[in-house]
Amino acid sequence: RARAARWAEDRAVASGQVLAPVAEEHGATEFVGYEHLSARGRVLAITDGTSALPVAGEGDEVEVVLDLTPFYAEGGGQVGDRGELRGPSGIAEVVDTHKVVDGVIGHRVRLRGGELRVGDEVEARVDEAFRRNAERAHTATHILHWALRDRLGEHATQAGSLVEPGRLRFDFNHFEPLSDSQLKDIGDELQGRVLADDGVRAYETSFDYARSIGAMAIFGEKYGDFVRVVEVGDYSKELCGGTHVPHTSQIGVAVITSEGSIGANLRRVEVLVGAEGLAFFGRRLGVLERAAELLKAKPDEVAERLERLVAQHKEMERRLAEVERSSADAEAAALAEGAIDVDGVRLVVARRDLGVEQLRALAQSLKGRLGRAVVVLGTAGEGRANLVGAVSKDLVSEGLSARDVLAPGAALLGGGAGGKPELAISGGPHAERIDEAMDVVARAATELIRGVGRG
Repeated sequence: RARAARWAEDRAVASGQVLAPVAEEHGATEFVGYEHLSARGRVLAITDGTSALPVAGEGDEVEVVLDLTPFYAEGGGQVGDRGELRGPSGIAEVVDTHKVVDGVIGHRVRLRGGELRVGDEVEARVDEAFRRNAERAHTATHILHWALRDRLGEHATQAGSLVEPGRLRFDFNHFEPLSDSQLKDIGDELQGRVLADDGVRAYETSFDYARSIGAMAIFGEKYGDFVRVVEVGDYSKELCGGTHVPHTSQIGVAVITSEGSIGANLRRVEVLVGAEGLAFFGRRLGVLERAAELLKAKPDEVAERLERLVAQHKEMERRLAEVERSSADAEAAALAEGAIDVDGVRLVVARRDLGVEQLRALAQSLKGRLGRAVVVLGTAGEGRANLVGAVSKDLVSEGLSARDVLAPGAALLGGGAGGKPELAISGGPHAERIDEAMDVVARAATELIRGVGRG
């Protein structure tokens, strides 16, 4: 996506350079898209991004400039319109619309058939569903902006946005995460304003007057002497060149799906609107119904049933832990009885095919039972073997280390021994050599113990 975005940006820059003479000769493109979704315009220029073309043929992807257009050019966070251009001898699919230079609107098109020539009069027709869905998201963005400032404070201003059909992404200034209750409150306010069927009014006025009535200006945006103000109900006033629904109820559904950090003191909220919002609820309902089916319960009983299951699970975990502790104690007692005395040191070398953490706990328990002791436990599974060694503190103080005890066995397993002198773990891929490794460790431990005794 990043490469595609860079390619599009580079091509836009190149197209702007090619189309600069068009801007000088004809001026800005006349935009009639606030009132109309279709209009007839004349092709002023065609470019492939590197040079001006007199004609484009089937399959070509080019930039087309008209003298007037109903297509909204990407701006203010709202994506550019899509649709088609129908000329006397060809049809072009408009895949994006953006401003190229000095108010000139470029239509990125793909020729579906025939030809498109400079000078052709074409019917420019906006994809109505695409536009309407984008309008729902844009008006919802204004309501959300107002709700955030109303609930969090005047500092919660817009820091960026993306408005596209069915969804919006809104970045704002705030210093901490929103709590669940705050997010629910803002979401309820957003949906409530949608259902209130508030009127949406757009008009042009002077910049000074717009600011005097409290219209919000987006930081970093450039505004001329005259601006367009969009009012939603009697609460939201913003400078905005985008397109909007005439009444908030036409948004239908607006549901917040996520909120999170995108940087220092910057948060991001994502919202689905209209059909996308309904689809979101449908997916959630499907998950709920599936859960109810698995639990053999009604959907409104799922939470209560899950709470009982969680409580039962915790009780089972507690009982299992007690059983494991009892089993470990019994295992430790049995191994302790089989300990060998080597110069007054109790030595245990045994294989128990358990998990490494279980072996570690068992080795520690054994060491505590035996006093002056060295314990080595081994385990092997498919493609992996491990050794755990434990040495009592008094032997460590006399120079005996669990790492030294495990080292020869670790070498046979294809690994090394790491850890502390009192407790070390080794592992390697040669699981088939576990018994050989334990025999080697038993001999090494015996010699090391006797060495301590001689010292």
